[in-house]
Formats: sequence, C-alpha cells, structure tokens
Amino acid sequence: MRGDIPWNNYSAYEIRIIGALVRLGRRQDAHELLDFFLADRRILPWNQWPEISWHDPKGPSFIGDMPHSWISAEYILSIRSLFAYEREEDQALVIAAGLHGNWLKDSGEVVVKELPTYYGKLSYTLRMEEPDTLHLIVSGDLALPPGRIVVKPPLPRPLVQVEVNGSKIETFDAESVTCDVCPAEMVMRY
Repeated sequence: MRGDIPWNNYSAYEIRIIGALVRLGRRQDAHELLDFFLADRRILPWNQWPEISWHDPKGPSFIGDMPHSWISAEYILSIRSLFAYEREEDQALVIAAGLHGNWLKDSGEVVVKELPTYYGKLSYTLRMEEPDTLHLIVSGDLALPPGRIVVKPPLPRPLVQVEVNGSKIETFDAESVTCDVCPAEMVMRY
C-alpha cells in the first residue's frame, strides 16, 4: 500500500483481511487497507474488483471474472464487521469496533438499522455530543447474547465514565463497554 514492497499482482480476495484486522483490534490498519481496496477498484466507476489485479492495470494480463462475486461477498462481510460482528469464543455481539472516529465529526452519526445477527436484528445510532462524549442508542429485535453486547467506540482515548439507561456502570475498560441490557441508551465519556 505504501509502496515499500514491490508487487506484480494480488487477488482482491484479500479484502477479507479487513474483517480480521477489526477483530484483532487494529481499526486503523483495517481502514488503511479499505482505502487501498476502494482506490484500486477496476474499472473504478464500475465499483468492482477483478479476480486478479495487476500492478500495471493496462498490461496484457489475465484478470479472471468481472465482476467477481466471491470478492464482492468478502467485501460485504468485511464492511459488516466494521459495524457489528459475533465473537464466537464468548458469544458476545461486538458493535462499533471498526467505525472510524472521523465519521462522527461535524455532527456526523452512524446509524445501523435492522442488521441481521446471530441474536436477531440490531439497530443502533452513535453520535458525538461533545469532543469527549459519545451517545449510543442500541435497539432492535435482539435477544441479549450470552456474552452480552460489547461496544468498542471509535475514539482513540481511554474511556473514563459510562452510563447505561441513566445509571453509571463499572463494566468497561479503557477501550470497551460491556452492556447487559437491550434496548440501551449509553453515554460514554473520555
């Protein structure tokens, strides 16, 4: 991506790494890779990737199928993980782990409506109320997962206080909040 390593070609199947990076807590790396893939769509206005992308897109080389549906499926799964994913080892539903903090600037908000999950349909709205305060509303036709709902908000500072439905809670650390109710209205302070 930065040009540090010479390359000839790659398969856009590697777009699945974005979801893996989110699950590993490497949000910034996931977005760097997402930016690379989005900029390297072939042909850009067609919003797709070929099976094989060559460093020289004008060279006479085999590109495989276009559009390549398996790559599109991996893209959808990777983008979904930015907003929510099921963490199988503890059966938790993790939300917001891949959101970019810039998405909340200038009165921006992230809205998720009826996203299918293992535990039902998830809806949430996340917005920044103050530079040090995030407001999250979680709802939906959702059964509380056995591992509860884990929120990993996108600001790169440690959380210092969390309220759920108007009451302070202690089930948080510097980077995440564990919530055991749904619906929930959450205020996270940095």
